[in-house]
Amino acid sequence: MGAQRNFSRMMAAFPRVAGADAAAAGAGAAVALADRPAPPTAPPTLLPPPPAQAPGAWSAPATYGQAPGTLPPPPAYAPPPAYAPPPAYAPPPAYAPPPGPGQVAGWGQPPTAGAPPYGATTGGYPPVSDARPFLASEVFNKVAILCAVALAAGIVGFSLPVSGPVVVVAMIAAMGTGIWGALAPRRARVLAPVYAVLEGFVLGVISQLYDAQSHGIIPAAVILTAVVFFATLGAYRFGLVRVNNRFIMATVICTIGLAAVGLAVIFGLTFPGLSANATQYLVFGVIYLVIAVMNLFVDFEMVKRCQQAGVVADAEWSAALIMMFSIVMIYLSMLRMLGGRR
Repeated sequence: MGAQRNFSRMMAAFPRVAGADAAAAGAGAAVALADRPAPPTAPPTLLPPPPAQAPGAWSAPATYGQAPGTLPPPPAYAPPPAYAPPPAYAPPPAYAPPPGPGQVAGWGQPPTAGAPPYGATTGGYPPVSDARPFLASEVFNKVAILCAVALAAGIVGFSLPVSGPVVVVAMIAAMGTGIWGALAPRRARVLAPVYAVLEGFVLGVISQLYDAQSHGIIPAAVILTAVVFFATLGAYRFGLVRVNNRFIMATVICTIGLAAVGLAVIFGLTFPGLSANATQYLVFGVIYLVIAVMNLFVDFEMVKRCQQAGVVADAEWSAALIMMFSIVMIYLSMLRMLGGRR
């Protein structure tokens, strides 16, 4: 009421502007509302308490008009998988042509009996798939060729008068060529024919000396050498003689012993109860023949093992050269035995 009176006095004392009637009416209404007592208010509504939570649970905040609820805990943090580099690049295997008949097995071919697996090295050299394999039949063909060459050179040495120094030089050259060819098998293709020529010439000269003492024994010695060779080959093929590592070792020892005894006999050694000629007959005839046959058995076994191992055909000349050593020993022993004790 006091406020209303003061407002009426101010309106009567001061002049009014345009629109002041509406403002005054509004102001008067506001004063009237301000002086009116406030109506009574209702008490606030209380929300119910939240339900009990399980350990580890969490409460989602309630939205307007909705009670708060309980949600499961978020999943545990899983780190991403570790980085794995891609596998290293492996180049494809090199192409190798399939082996031919009789070569080392591989690429689906059945393995040869006693042959090493495909890819194994033989003799320190890698396997050669495009070369002809070692064959025993080819070795005997080459032995026949070397024997024919030696026989032709022997006819020349038997027919011509040759001085002693020439014979000594030819003998040393034949011995050196044979040793060289045995120690360098890859050169045997060239050295084997050279050895056959030199050795055949020396044997022809030696045969001439024996024929001067015992006429007509040279053809018999040649025939008996061939008979002993084929008899030894037949005994080996039919298994009458078993050539194992012990037999080979015994042959090597006997050969070395024969060389030592032969040098001693040359320098005058005689066996008790025997003369010098009888000792030479026994050493350079009988014992020499036995050791030569033993070496021939070892040569046949070597040829068999080379064929089973699948070595290349270049080794055939080396095998033929080594076999020629045994044949020469057999021929010399036949000359000594057929010549008798003279």
